[in-house]
Amino acid sequence: MLILWSRFGTPLTEPLRPDGSRYLSGTEWEYEDAISGEVPILLHRRISDPQVSLRDTDYAEKRRQLELVDAFFKRFTEPGGAATGGYIQYNDMSDFKDKFRRIVESAIRQSLDAEAISSSQSLDAEITTPWQPSMLAIVDRLTRQLAEKEKEIANLRQTLILRSASQSSPPVEHRPEHDSELGHPPAAQVEVLHLDSTEVQAVARDPAVEAIAPVIPIKLIAPLTELGMPAETPGIAWGVTAVGADKSPFTGNGVVVAVLDTGIDTAHPAFTGLTIIKRDFSGEGNGDWHGHGTHFAGTVFGRPVDGTRIGVAPGVNRALIAKTIGSKGGSSDALVLALNWAIEEGAEVIVLSLRFDLVTLQRQFRELDSMSERPLEAFRANVRLFDSLFLMFAFKGSDAIICFRSGGRGSAQRCAQPETGPEDAG
Repeated sequence: MLILWSRFGTPLTEPLRPDGSRYLSGTEWEYEDAISGEVPILLHRRISDPQVSLRDTDYAEKRRQLELVDAFFKRFTEPGGAATGGYIQYNDMSDFKDKFRRIVESAIRQSLDAEAISSSQSLDAEITTPWQPSMLAIVDRLTRQLAEKEKEIANLRQTLILRSASQSSPPVEHRPEHDSELGHPPAAQVEVLHLDSTEVQAVARDPAVEAIAPVIPIKLIAPLTELGMPAETPGIAWGVTAVGADKSPFTGNGVVVAVLDTGIDTAHPAFTGLTIIKRDFSGEGNGDWHGHGTHFAGTVFGRPVDGTRIGVAPGVNRALIAKTIGSKGGSSDALVLALNWAIEEGAEVIVLSLRFDLVTLQRQFRELDSMSERPLEAFRANVRLFDSLFLMFAFKGSDAIICFRSGGRGSAQRCAQPETGPEDAG
């Protein structure tokens, strides 16, 4: 039995191929050894795409491993496309179990038929009773073992590791120049690694590790539109009036504000005169693909648009824009990295309209196995990690205020789309 998905593993130092070259892994050697020994082989390939983040430090190596697997399977296809060998493709564990059981049951039937013919006897109880149950037990045991193996493969997920900045080496996403430019040392060292369950346990025992959690999806908070809206004051968006900002003597002048969202359209007139520093954590590049981030930033510190005040703090002159949500969603590692970056850059107020995407999280785990408690465990681990992160911010001397939006009708419609702005986050 040979199962391949996206990698081969560790190249062998010995034995070597007959030509003196190295086998790509023990798996490849076992396959070639079985071929030479004329042993029947069941070759399977999982065809679903592996989950690899663009921010993964081992991305290039994992891409190379996938190309090695692709090259391995090309031996079964002629240049013209005709198949020269057979292997079984499957999408996920459920698909594999169905196909594997059918193959083994077919083999059992063939074996029984062959024995019946050779003995010239029918398959009565005397023949099948001692033999067939033992074969089915073997099938069940193999199925369970393969299920456990599949779970191990699935558990090679991204793991978010939070270390004390004073006790660890620079993380993947840390940029040392920030320290010298702004004088704000990083509060935490953040790493994102692919670890199996054994490696996770080993990392968790490291005294420098403050928290560890699986990377889980995040999403924008949906707007609440069924609220009673106050009457708008001429020349002032309703949200500004709703929070009393129109009567406050404070404008945000001199305050560094960070917005963690979908990015920003810096060309919008609401941001004229602002110093805007952008950083992409989505892997898709800067810019606002959705409009939500532009809208949200306008609500926070936008300048007046068409004679109407839309920003709660229009006196802000330095803004940090962290793009944490891309067109395919976001993840908790992007949020942690963005928060840490904002603190490094000297943010005094950090605003975000994001939440854990528990629906997607449950679906992801359901596709891997039936252990219903695992999504809750992942959620709790992330909550603990964020608690640790905020404590580390405080320990490092940051008194930044972190504000989470809870929903509402957009008070910055003229910011996102000046003419026909949709109802959105306020």
